[in-house]
Amino acid sequence: MQLNLGRGTLEQLERELLPVALGHPQKPLYRRLLVDVYGAMAFPLVQRVRYGGAEEAAAARDALTKMGARSVKPLLDALGDESQQQQNIAIEVLAFVENRNAGPSLFAFAQAMRSRRCACEP
Repeated sequence: MQLNLGRGTLEQLERELLPVALGHPQKPLYRRLLVDVYGAMAFPLVQRVRYGGAEEAAAARDALTKMGARSVKPLLDALGDESQQQQNIAIEVLAFVENRNAGPSLFAFAQAMRSRRCACEP
């Protein structure tokens, strides 16, 4: 992933990993790598939305929407991962890609986390 990040070819890596991750759900390694790629791809786009000019922000928002259309399944699966880092990346990316299909799952995840936290408190 670091090589692709340095070369600016994260989108190419994503196109190669997405079918592998979806085709092999029993091997979470592919999904975890893909989620990391989505996190690395989304961060600069989110920064452009927040701090860029009007045209730059609109283009970044469009890119995030397109990413959301193809990334929702692996990101939702990452919510159930045992790794806190995977969950955090999934939540952050899903919050910015504005995919309507992710809303109910994010809400259910938040409710489960709240219930788990409340059960631990005396």
